[in-house]
Amino acid sequence: MKQFIDKIILFLLSVFAMQACLHGRYLIGVIYVVIAYAAICFWLAIPEDEENKFRKPLRVGIQCVAATATAFVPGAVTAAPVLLYDMVACKNYAAIGILAAANAFGIAKHGAELLPETLTGEEQALFYAYVALLCAFSILLAWRTTRHVALEEAYINLHDRDQVKQEKLREQTNEVLEAKDREVYTAQLAERNRIAREIHDNVGHMLTRGILQVGAMMTIHKDDAVAEELAMLRETLDTAMTNIRTSVHDLHDESVDLSFALEQMVKPLHERFKVHFEVNVDHAVPRNIKYAVIGIAKEAIANVIKHSENECVDVTFNEHPSMFQLVIHDYPEHETVKELAESKNAKKKKDDDTGIGLSNIEARVAGVGGYVNISREKGFRVFVTIPKPKEEA
Repeated sequence: MKQFIDKIILFLLSVFAMQACLHGRYLIGVIYVVIAYAAICFWLAIPEDEENKFRKPLRVGIQCVAATATAFVPGAVTAAPVLLYDMVACKNYAAIGILAAANAFGIAKHGAELLPETLTGEEQALFYAYVALLCAFSILLAWRTTRHVALEEAYINLHDRDQVKQEKLREQTNEVLEAKDREVYTAQLAERNRIAREIHDNVGHMLTRGILQVGAMMTIHKDDAVAEELAMLRETLDTAMTNIRTSVHDLHDESVDLSFALEQMVKPLHERFKVHFEVNVDHAVPRNIKYAVIGIAKEAIANVIKHSENECVDVTFNEHPSMFQLVIHDYPEHETVKELAESKNAKKKKDDDTGIGLSNIEARVAGVGGYVNISREKGFRVFVTIPKPKEEA
């Protein structure tokens, strides 16, 4: 846009010089040619891509031809400022040299008939000084605008690079915060597990010993008053023991993170397979389903590690509005591996159908009211669907 405005200013200033030496249709023709030249150079100055690499050499060629033509067209010296602007803007020094030589030749050849004979020598000198001043002004405008455009592009590139760096920094910060939160969460789970173990090993054992001692005392002391008091004490200790067990179980269940447990089970797969692991759970998974999923995944992953000849493994656990879904699938990536895996699967298919591992998977799924589909198409695939409890669905 800045170059377009510069060219309009130079063109209007050049028209005053053209009117001094050109008249009639010849003046209109020169004006049209200058406008066409400026438009072509403006189009060719558009940044090129892989498909338009011809623009730069074409622009250089047109400028050289236009510079050469000024030597043979009377009055073309008045168009020199407009021609010079594009040459300076694209640093076409060859065309600048040709233009200078052609204008000098043109003035020497057509100088006598260029200006009206009525003009005095001072007026003619003033005309040439005006044209020379316009050329200098054209060079200044071209240099200033080119420098401004370059600085603007540099600023935009710098701003873009800064935005990219800030985005990367934000991503790294988020990753660090997520890792830190994960470490804190893991530490909390470990602490809950430790507390549950401490309560079970210490308080639980002491209460158990107290219950046994009260039972022994009840056997020894047959007095009704004492027996009644001991029975009440025994009932209190039994209640305390029940509450302790419930609390310990709750703490232990909370300390088991299903996502973390699945992630730990998947780690050995990375040594041999390309693994896709994904867990999408929005709510807490019920205790019985959580332990069933962990057991099923452990059996299926162990089966993959032991028997699979494939290259890729998918392990996904997703929560849906009315059910949980676990999929463990190993499959080949290349046809040669696929053929080898299918042949080996065919040989051991009968044994696998009655294997203890698959029976355990089916038993665990049945224990939580779910459904399991085991297939051997394109690898070994365990597809488990477990409905949510009615109060959660």
